[in-house]
Amino acid sequence: MMPSLRGVFAMIVLLAVALVTPAAHADVVVEGIGYGKTVIVELVNESDSKITQLQMWLDGDRFESCDAENGWTCAIAPESLIVFDSSEPLLPDRSARLALVTDKPATAIFWKALDGEENIETGTMLPDRSPVQKKPDLVNIRDPNNPDAQVPQGPAITDESIFRLVPEKLNVGSTVRVVGQMLGASQPFDFYIGSEKIGTFRTDKDGSFVGTAKISESQNSGRVEFRLSSAEDHREISLRIGDARVRTPPSSDTELTLNNAPDIVHRGDQVNISGTGNPNSAITAEITAPSGGIINSMIAEIDSKGIWGVGEPVTIPADAQFGIYTATITDGRQTITKQWRVESNQVIDIKPIRLKFNPGEDMVFEGTASPDAQIVVTMENPGGKEISSDVVKTGSTGFVSFKFPTAKTMAFGTYTLIASLGSDREFIYAGLGQLPSTQVNLELDRFHYDSDAIATILFSGSSSDTLELLIVDDSNNKEVVNESITLRPDGSSTYALDLKGFKSTVYSAVIKKGNIQSEEKFAVNLKTNPSNLVIHTTKTKYLPGEAILITGNTMEIKRTPSDSKAKPRPPVCPDETPIYLVTISLVDPDGTYTRQKSSFANNKCQISDQTFRVPTDAKAGTWAVRADSGSKYATTEFEVVDTRKTGIQIAVEKGEIISGQQESVDIHVTGSQSIVTITITSWDDNIIDTIQFPANNDGEVNQPWLVPIDIEPGTYTFRASYSKENVAEATYEITG
Repeated sequence: MMPSLRGVFAMIVLLAVALVTPAAHADVVVEGIGYGKTVIVELVNESDSKITQLQMWLDGDRFESCDAENGWTCAIAPESLIVFDSSEPLLPDRSARLALVTDKPATAIFWKALDGEENIETGTMLPDRSPVQKKPDLVNIRDPNNPDAQVPQGPAITDESIFRLVPEKLNVGSTVRVVGQMLGASQPFDFYIGSEKIGTFRTDKDGSFVGTAKISESQNSGRVEFRLSSAEDHREISLRIGDARVRTPPSSDTELTLNNAPDIVHRGDQVNISGTGNPNSAITAEITAPSGGIINSMIAEIDSKGIWGVGEPVTIPADAQFGIYTATITDGRQTITKQWRVESNQVIDIKPIRLKFNPGEDMVFEGTASPDAQIVVTMENPGGKEISSDVVKTGSTGFVSFKFPTAKTMAFGTYTLIASLGSDREFIYAGLGQLPSTQVNLELDRFHYDSDAIATILFSGSSSDTLELLIVDDSNNKEVVNESITLRPDGSSTYALDLKGFKSTVYSAVIKKGNIQSEEKFAVNLKTNPSNLVIHTTKTKYLPGEAILITGNTMEIKRTPSDSKAKPRPPVCPDETPIYLVTISLVDPDGTYTRQKSSFANNKCQISDQTFRVPTDAKAGTWAVRADSGSKYATTEFEVVDTRKTGIQIAVEKGEIISGQQESVDIHVTGSQSIVTITITSWDDNIIDTIQFPANNDGEVNQPWLVPIDIEPGTYTFRASYSKENVAEATYEITG
């Protein structure tokens, strides 16, 4: 069975309107007998046209399978629509037998007959229920005059026998459907109009038959006796026959239109669709994707006022392919086409060049944003911890490209890149060592709020996910908010958090789905202007792209009298110290603030941030880190080395813990060529290890080194070289 298509674009997912068209004066007769979930359909062509197709659909239920006699084929597309096609047109006064199975016994089945160019007739079939809920033998259904039929059994006609004609309102020259039920099994019956015999039928093994007969053009109109006779008994029906129908062509056609269809739509948009057409008919539509393939076909009924439409807004799927889509809509007489474009409405549209990267490779991202803009990009590891941050610039065209170096010791999983430009933020996912999965993420519109403000929280995840939002007071680890968040079909949502009544402290906003979660800090009404403010970096020289560990404090310095010979007192953190708001800035040699971040000094007077990184395209020279809190500020300087002039350089940083206990360090070498040899020696010049790695095309090496478990604490020297003249050294403190 062809599945019901969710589709790349559901703009014209048309509901089959339950239009009940009486078949009393129909040119086409469609009747069915139900046997449980099976319906045997007889199609009789009383029109002057040739029938090439019969479409049947349900209102809410679905078809499971279908079958047809020789010369006919059937297909289910989608689950609520069956299309029967004939290799040879069904000529006037001919009939065909078809079969279908529904998921539950159907009470009404809607149908439309076509001649290949236009609608002939539409209507509703109300399947009759056989008293024996058993699928009849298909041979007897398709060929009721089978000469090999079974031996007759039981009386031919009893008081419970049923004999009826469909339709009951007949006309001279029309075709009538003859139905017999609860008759003698496998027996012949003659059918008469008045005294004229016009047909013979044979029941199947269940005592039922379905057949057709033609009322003669010479038959007089008026009341007539219809008789079903066996050799022993008969049953009669008295019905009135009307005059021959005079068919007149429609005087005019209502123009087929499609309304409210926009030219441009975005993922997650909701669109209302409607149109006009010939009353009491139907339209069919085919949707073609940008690739040229048909992704959906559908049908909708036009009501008596000539209007068709979708009752509820249609949501554009979150994974809709970008590009131009084409809808071809026809009512059999007229055909119209409509094109629309699905495009991104993102200010930031950045993607990884591939979904999966191997440890040790650079994760490379490319995309577009506003021209000549600065984008803050923050990387989070699979645990949701921020591990890197940088500022990248777009060119005059808005194109942007940047990379994030990885080490072989980094954890496998999904890494999240958060790109921010003004108030716009996007979450981008890439996998390390495995394909990425859609994570749950949240981002606040800022870090610090006044006590009566509204905090805006942005969420991302899978389409229509239900997430749990927790707001936790970090000072006592108590929950102050617990809310359920349902994401939109595009996988996003926004929550307005009223901070009225929140006390002055730091909070954690946590979003959870099962055992997956993401966390961000924010603060309410923090103090500024501590009595003292100190900031510094752990190194005085850095390479482009290297991480910066920033520390500091707000400890008070007790002054010693100038005439005192006592030693200066060490800084102290007073009891009941408040949490202070601190803004940390990275300043380049030209005095430009390349990045700013709101942070805080905790109630132990400590400042710590490891999310800053020297830009990969950093200008060589003296850089500064500045900390501000109200009118108080502090700065510290460091040098960014120009690798183009100084040749090979080496930097050593703390890595991740391997296997839960073994420490590692990340070695970063620039300005190298060919094979780089790295020698690690202790403070007493003992060689601990010698390793070699090839440099990449940019002259870089990014490799981890596992610290031996039994190594003694101390300062170790890492010496990198690719020739006798090209050597660089760095030291690293191993604490044990």
